[in-house]
Amino acid sequence: MPLTTSLSGKSVLDIGCADGFFCHLCARNGARSVLGVDSALGRLLRARFMALEEGVSITYRLDIFPSPRVREKYDYVLCLSVLHHSFTKKDAWKVLVQDEFADDLAALRQNLKALRALTAEQGRCVIEMPYEYDDPAERQQIDFQHFNTELTRAGFSRARCLGDWDHNAKYKERKDRIIYVAEG
Repeated sequence: MPLTTSLSGKSVLDIGCADGFFCHLCARNGARSVLGVDSALGRLLRARFMALEEGVSITYRLDIFPSPRVREKYDYVLCLSVLHHSFTKKDAWKVLVQDEFADDLAALRQNLKALRALTAEQGRCVIEMPYEYDDPAERQQIDFQHFNTELTRAGFSRARCLGDWDHNAKYKERKDRIIYVAEG
């Protein structure tokens, strides 16, 4: 399936790339350079073998986020289902609004600044943020646009919530996966 945005001549960083699905998609759609970073060696090996089989040029690196080894700026930074791993409470909404999670919020803000530092001027950072609920009724209290404020606070010029995607109907009652796009 072709992308609606041309990646021709663009650079892409995929943080938490896992098996490299999005890296492959970007490389096949014309990205000039693609770097996939993950902390799981087995997944990176699988991704590298698939890239070799398909004849696409992708660089993979075993690393964690944020990393002092990744300092370049990229036209597109993908950070899908990564940021919540730095929280003690996996509920992003509570981290954003409850004082008891101030340390998690500080970590989130630091990571968002690191993402901004990796995103080129006029570049885009795509973030997937999972929201988990102890009680499904909590969903009624959530303003998913609230995260946009944190993105602009981190230095992005503009941020918008694109909505959620259906990742697994089995977990839908207790989890949303919300997609955000922040502009450099």
